Amino acid sequence: MENQARQFGAKIKATRKERGMTLDDLGQLCRVSKSTLSKIENGVTTASFETVLKVSRALQINFIHMSEVTSSDLPSGLLAVTRTGMAELFRNSHYDYYAHSTDLMTKNIVPLVMHIHDQSLPQPEEWSTHIGEEFLYVLSGAIELHTQFYSPKQLVEGESAHFDSSMRHAYVNTSDKTSIVLSVCSGDAQAVSNHSSRNETTDGSSEAM
Repeated sequence: MENQARQFGAKIKATRKERGMTLDDLGQLCRVSKSTLSKIENGVTTASFETVLKVSRALQINFIHMSEVTSSDLPSGLLAVTRTGMAELFRNSHYDYYAHSTDLMTKNIVPLVMHIHDQSLPQPEEWSTHIGEEFLYVLSGAIELHTQFYSPKQLVEGESAHFDSSMRHAYVNTSDKTSIVLSVCSGDAQAVSNHSSRNETTDGSSEAM
């Protein structure tokens, strides 16, 4: 775990420097103390999921892939259990996300349960994009999947889609109630768009923008 903490910290440090930010600058933006950020960057301590969200917003990076490593770096025997009502909630202006397996800071897939309320299509600049693949399964309701290179796809309960998530993509609720989908993402942490992280807020915490 120490090696994983060092890798994660190194990613934050490199991105911060690319942005021309000091530790003080980052700390003020994400409301995390300079000393805590320094310990995270140097691999002395492991960032909590809430801190990952705050730092991701401040650096304008999609949090989904902030902590991913290659499969060769993953410890053997991974196991994570997310109990009912214990998934981490965060949201943007279009979707609510319930993140599972958040106690695993290093993983090659990110499972999310998404609540899609919006019945209007987001502006193109607000569509998601991240290197890798995404598997989408409709748990309840009905949605319309919009992608950069294909005509919209209608999906109802029990149907799924598997697509290249480097294409810009967005979801629209076509049901008279909130639609719920399971989204499983995989990909490369080095080349992720920041579109879906700009307005994320965790449930019960103040926005750090």
